[in-house]
Amino acid sequence: AGIGKPLDYYVLEEDCHYSITWPSKYGCPVDQNSFLFGLSGWGFVTMFTVGVTLYLGVGIGINMSQRGIPFGPEAIPHLEFWQELPVLCSEGFNFAREKVNEAMGNKKSNYERVDGVEYEWG
Repeated sequence: AGIGKPLDYYVLEEDCHYSITWPSKYGCPVDQNSFLFGLSGWGFVTMFTVGVTLYLGVGIGINMSQRGIPFGPEAIPHLEFWQELPVLCSEGFNFAREKVNEAMGNKKSNYERVDGVEYEWG
């Protein structure tokens, strides 16, 4: 910021790579545990990966051992939901976009209100 002088600085030398940390009250504060539930970015990615692995591992194990489903894509837990999810997301996005356009007066909705219920045309 051009005011005062540094309180302290740290230099890390590694294979012709210098990393200098220059703490100053004028810099951005850094809080390592402020991302989500005390996790940094990589902590969140790690926990998400562990969760997905456990979900798939336990779910596939249950489907194979208790339901007799052979190993393969059919053994994925809640397979029907995961197959329908892209279509559901697309329909939800299109519906929201139509409502925003309708609210802004740009386009008439593809939905028609009949007896208080909206039906889609097309």
